[in-house]
Parts: sequence; structure tokens; C-alpha cells
Amino acid sequence: MRWIKKSRPPKLLRDWIAKADQLTDFNYDYGLNSYPEAKKEVHDQLVVEQYFLCAYSGVEITSEKSHIEHLKPRNKCERGEDVDYLNLLACFPVNGGDETHGFGAPFKKGWWDPANFVCPLDKNCERRFSYSWSGKMKPAANADKPASETIKKLRLDSKGIVKYRLKAIKGFFGFVQGREPISLEEAAQLLSVIDRPNKSGRLTPFCFVLKQLLVVYIDDKKKKQKPPRKKR
Repeated sequence: MRWIKKSRPPKLLRDWIAKADQLTDFNYDYGLNSYPEAKKEVHDQLVVEQYFLCAYSGVEITSEKSHIEHLKPRNKCERGEDVDYLNLLACFPVNGGDETHGFGAPFKKGWWDPANFVCPLDKNCERRFSYSWSGKMKPAANADKPASETIKKLRLDSKGIVKYRLKAIKGFFGFVQGREPISLEEAAQLLSVIDRPNKSGRLTPFCFVLKQLLVVYIDDKKKKQKPPRKKR
């Protein structure tokens, strides 16, 4: 999970809210679901502000390969909350109810327990989780119940997402047949840019995972480069 800095709501959504605020049917179904132009503008902006990464998993997304997700589920929303831009994210997969991938937003369903949920809008969310070379995920602190619950509810350590992470790790570090693992110098350079989007405004899928492992990789490489201490 990576911190998402929300931008200003797109114009069509702001205009619709200004007009519809006094209506009885002031909700997502009446609003975005019946106003495709506004819904597309919202969806596109969500993807861009997330640098083309799923808000929960870090899988690469586009507007065509994601759905609009409600942080606070619609069945728990008060009036107007389900069209509040701060409550909207872009998440994998296309169908928010598709559980075939085995992880992510479809498994959150109507669950809402903010005291036990690590939110991607929290600046510190990235630090709450730890990743291994095998692609597995766990709370960074054993006593962090919200991190444990978030992993459990979103199935962020299921076989499907672990497989995605492991493939990304192997490819990024060069742990594949026919390639040499990246050097210490290459690792240091990658660490300096891993949080920067490319010219197309995209971040590397699972960049927050790779960032953690780059630090470990660099430390390990440096230790191996140190000459052994001479015995007195």
C-alpha cells in the first residue's frame, strides 16, 4: 500500500454536486452512475493521481482495468458520502465484485472498521507493512492490529497477490535465468528514483515493495564488500 495524496475533485463532479445537493436522490447511483461523462472524468483522475497503481494492492491499473472503489462502503455512507471524492479510489479489478483474482477490493465488501483499517490516504500507511523476498506481506509491527486486519480483509497475502509481487521482485532485481542481478550501484540509483513517476506519470508496479527490498539489498551488498577484520 502506498500513500495517495488526493487532488481537487474534477469539475464535472463539483458541478453536479453543486446542482444536486438539495435533491432527494443525492447519491452515487443517481449521480455518477447516471452521469457517464462525470464518472469517466472521476475514474480517469483517480487513476492518474494514483500513478496508475491500485490503491490497495499496487497492481498496475488503467481506467479500463480498474473500478471506482469506495473507501467507506456505500452501504455505510451517510448522505453525500458516496459521492465525496475523498471517499473514492481506483482499484483492481475491473469488476469490483470479481473475486476470481483472490485478493483486493472485492473482498472488502461492506466491511468498515476505521479503527482497524490502514487507509491509503494515511501518510504513514506504507510503513505499516513489511514485505519479504518471497513476495509475502505482514505487519511491520507484530502488535499492529489494524495492519493485520487490513491484510486479512483484503487478502493481501493470498497466493494470487504474492505471485504478482514475486514476479515483480524477480524481474526488477534480475533474479531470473539469463540475467545478472543488479549491482550495488544500480540498486542505489534505482532507490533514488523508485518513488518518482516516469514521463507518462506512472510508477513502477509494487514500487513500495521494491523500495523496502532495495534498502535490504543495498545493505547486504555493502556488508559483503567490507573486507574481513584482521585478527590481532
